[in-house]
Amino acid sequence: MNKDFYDNAYAQGVTPWVIGGPQLAVVQAEREGWFTGPVLDLGCGAGENTIFLTRAGYETFGVDISEAAIDLARAKAVAEEVQPWFVVGDALRPAELELPARRWATVLDCALFHIFDAADRAAYVRSLAGLLEPGGHVVVLAMSTDGPHFGPEVDDEVIRAAFAEPDWEVEVLRPSSFRGRISHERETGITGLSIGDPLDVPARLARVRFRVR
Repeated sequence: MNKDFYDNAYAQGVTPWVIGGPQLAVVQAEREGWFTGPVLDLGCGAGENTIFLTRAGYETFGVDISEAAIDLARAKAVAEEVQPWFVVGDALRPAELELPARRWATVLDCALFHIFDAADRAAYVRSLAGLLEPGGHVVVLAMSTDGPHFGPEVDDEVIRAAFAEPDWEVEVLRPSSFRGRISHERETGITGLSIGDPLDVPARLARVRFRVR
């Protein structure tokens, strides 16, 4: 992952994935019982989903490669009077994460999986295997190739292929949406919206079980 890219994005305020609250798809998944604590939110960004899950009663840790993102997440948590844990770290280097020596019941991946190429996806899934407890789940929300191509996208085949090994079972894979904000002039011309306006784009929502070894 390109740490400098994300640090610069936060420094310049060009963060279309920061929407001021949790993703609606994550809220719906929580209502459907997809989460069991403790929860690890990888690529947590400004912590909006982490804070939501903490408020919902889960012990939640958020990880992001950008120190600027984690600083913002910590400030948001203080302002909202909740106490998730936030740490700076690379999801592709799980051994280096400053986390408790434990396994996680649920890993949330909101808009992280879709940024990886094939090699990094394979490394990432190996990382997940070292983080999840047996029988635990990863919840993936990724922008879909059905969308307007405003960012990285994946299709169902990419998700299924990434979790094709016997240790994994894709229990649910369904259409969903990802809410972002318009951040470039090209997007305003296509959508008729203004810079900063919210936009829901097609996504895929998956619940994948890590089989008991």
